[in-house]
Amino acid sequence: LQTNILKTEIMPLKFKLGRICMKCNVGMLDRVVRVVIGLLIIAYGFIAQNWLGAIGTIPLLTGLFSFCPFYPILGLNTGYKRS
Repeated sequence: LQTNILKTEIMPLKFKLGRICMKCNVGMLDRVVRVVIGLLIIAYGFIAQNWLGAIGTIPLLTGLFSFCPFYPILGLNTGYKRS
């Protein structure tokens, strides 16, 4: 009985996570902030000569592609709603 409860709780989560598609969910202000922060972190990595600057690619890419993979999971959307 406990196994069935776990399956019914976990399966919808897997189904929802597997169906995330790349729709624009990052708004213009959010994009600009992400790109600027990403570039600053990358610049810091070059100046400090360490690999931590590679972390800057995450906000940079999410800003450039207008998509954050965590937003659908959290139910957030700062992008424009199309009618």
